Amino acid sequence: MREWFRLTMLTLGLIALGIPAFQPPDRKPTSLPRSWIVPSADDVAAEVSELPFDLFVDDSYRMYLMRFPERITALGMADQFGVTDDRLNDYSDSYTEGTRRIESTILDLLGRFDRDRLTPAERVTYDVYEWYLEDRVQGQRFSPAFYPMDGPLPFSLTWPPNQLLTSTYPIDSRNEVLAYLDRLRRVPDQLKQLQGWLERQADNGVFIPPSVVLSEMPWMLWVPFPEERSYSPLFACLREEIKNAKAISTPDRGQYLSEAWSIMVDRAIPEYVRFEDWLYELTGSAPDRVGMGKTEEGSAYYAFLLKHFTGLDIPPEEVYQLGVAEVERAQREIRDELGRLGIPNDGSMADLLSRVEEGSGSILGNALRDRYIALKDAAREETSGRLPVPERDVRIVAGWFERPFYWKAPHDGSSLAELHLRFDLYVPTFSLPSLIYSETYPGRHLQVALAQESDVPLIQQEEAFPAFSAGWAAYADDLAAEWGWYDDDPYGYIGHLWRRLERAAIAVYDTGINLKGWTYDQALSYYASATGKDPYEAALEVYRYGIWPGQGTIGLVGYEKILELRRKAEEGLQSRFDPDRFNALLLENGNVPLSVLEKIVEGYIESNSN
Repeated sequence: MREWFRLTMLTLGLIALGIPAFQPPDRKPTSLPRSWIVPSADDVAAEVSELPFDLFVDDSYRMYLMRFPERITALGMADQFGVTDDRLNDYSDSYTEGTRRIESTILDLLGRFDRDRLTPAERVTYDVYEWYLEDRVQGQRFSPAFYPMDGPLPFSLTWPPNQLLTSTYPIDSRNEVLAYLDRLRRVPDQLKQLQGWLERQADNGVFIPPSVVLSEMPWMLWVPFPEERSYSPLFACLREEIKNAKAISTPDRGQYLSEAWSIMVDRAIPEYVRFEDWLYELTGSAPDRVGMGKTEEGSAYYAFLLKHFTGLDIPPEEVYQLGVAEVERAQREIRDELGRLGIPNDGSMADLLSRVEEGSGSILGNALRDRYIALKDAAREETSGRLPVPERDVRIVAGWFERPFYWKAPHDGSSLAELHLRFDLYVPTFSLPSLIYSETYPGRHLQVALAQESDVPLIQQEEAFPAFSAGWAAYADDLAAEWGWYDDDPYGYIGHLWRRLERAAIAVYDTGINLKGWTYDQALSYYASATGKDPYEAALEVYRYGIWPGQGTIGLVGYEKILELRRKAEEGLQSRFDPDRFNALLLENGNVPLSVLEKIVEGYIESNSN
């Protein structure tokens, strides 16, 4: 057994014998001993430098993941890694610097392999890993001057522990409850790290979040920790998990819940209140601008982020022009479709949206939930005749986010993926099919779950390449139309067109803000006018993507790249083109950046065109 893993297993052996590896002074007697040995760059080099390619990729990637405890929990791989689910991510400068050294070290070691001597499948993995590592190393030059790519700010606005400590946290035993409580104790430390990062930004004068972002942060961060138990989604989820944990006795359940609430009241809530007060103070000195393009370095950073999120070297101006053209095309097709249905198609997009909503009707509550589930189940069955369908299904569950949210299953298969949807709000029925087809079958869930079940390295099973997943989700809705699923559902087809419109409009205001210098109000006005959404809904979208420069382009860019690759395959293969085979090809290598997907398709065309 290799040295690094031997150290980890030695620690676990001590734990099994009842000998704590580390006991901090404020540790309660019931708490778990530590089992974490986080590798350094030197550890990684010593462990993997002499390994053959397949083991090098797997071991180095796993050692890199050890830097991100929340990710390991989300993957459900704590047992495989020999750790406990008791840590939050560390966003300190020193820790971040150690992570960067590992990224550079692994990239250098990868370059020692001769790509031409690898098998075709290994070449795909090489290209994926090389792109992944180069992306992170290239991003290092921009920190800490801007939003950290994998750092605290964008994630903390929806704060990943909200999701981590509710939907994905495994609680089936005493040890898992104790690990959960340990994580709760660490919440104040993570908030202090976030504050420290923001303070350094302000002191250096390089970049702090705009006032429109900071003004919303207290509310976004506060959601899981109200002062009343009955209003806390975090406490409610913990209570439900403990209630269903058969290995925990009834008296212990009460003790653990009481301890959890004490941690919230004594540690988490006071820190949130203090952090909230500090944020309000910072808001007064924050800039009004929301874009990255006000300085030369900001423009360079935005160009980098476009590459990071899309997986392509695509100029921001090209994305902007593509988005504008697609908005106009979608609007035109919506008007044409309404005309064919005999619905007046004059007026603003808001007028058209109102007519469609009135014509299709709205639904909520149990009826809405049942409709979502019925659409998902039917889509799964229909897809199975054309594409591989993953063994693991996706659950439709009640969510508290304003927008639909997909949470993939853990790697170990201990629970299903979840699509979080609101059932307590009226939803226009014309929008339901497109949402379900895009997010479940044949869309996002199918792609993500097939990657997890594929015989490919872990990085291709689990790593996220956003534009590929978002592009496939959008393309999947096109497949639904191509397969005739909307033939008897004209309002559903309008929903399909409207989703395409929204996707393009999001890309326009992302580039508008960060390339054209739009203000927040300009972006809000554009999105509301282009899509017909009311100001509140428009504000949700603009805020959601406005805090994450470049991320709003992934749906449009990914969708257009897949369409481009399909056109290439159709032209190159002519009568030999098989759409079902092409669609399966896009999925069979797991998660890949779009630039690697392009190589895969081009190789397929070349090998099958003669």
